[in-house]
Amino acid sequence: MNGPVVLAIPRTHTFEVVTSAARLAEIAPAWRALWQRAGGLVFQHPDWIAAWWRTTPQQERRALRIGLAWNGDRLDGVIALATFRRSGIRILEWAAKDHSDYGDALVAP
Repeated sequence: MNGPVVLAIPRTHTFEVVTSAARLAEIAPAWRALWQRAGGLVFQHPDWIAAWWRTTPQQERRALRIGLAWNGDRLDGVIALATFRRSGIRILEWAAKDHSDYGDALVAP
């Protein structure tokens, strides 16, 4: 059956897209806490993504696009993405995809 999908999102949730290394560093403690709560993999850890961003080649052709879901002051969801410009086309892909065995959203249990 194909029907509409309704998402029940509490009004306390806010959403943010991280686009800078400075903001990535600021939210790292909250991301680490979520990673612990959710039992995340190393490829979902903020230090993995930050290390990739610091050392990635062709950084001028890339942009961070890390989606965050906040429940008040608590981070409840992260999806680590980045754009990469190829032949003039911007492509959205997993951050650190070429150096990670696994890419997925990190969501609070």
